[in-house]
Amino acid sequence: MELVKDQIKKFLEERFELDFDGEDLTDDTNLFDEAYIDSLESLVIVTFLEKAFSIDIAPDDIIESDFKSLNDIAALALKLIK
Repeated sequence: MELVKDQIKKFLEERFELDFDGEDLTDDTNLFDEAYIDSLESLVIVTFLEKAFSIDIAPDDIIESDFKSLNDIAALALKLIK
């Protein structure tokens, strides 16, 4: 899981200029509730995940409870990779 999570973290940090090493943002922070990412930007994340991990993400796979934090996004990717 750590390799997948690290790749996603690097993408989020570079694309959205996030800093997971700071005090305010953790791997469990709700990126949407805290306004780090909005719904349109979630499509960028989905596209990244599909290309980086050769997976298909259906709309039903993306529900708020499964796609709110770095840990949740990594868990969804791992679930679909297997």
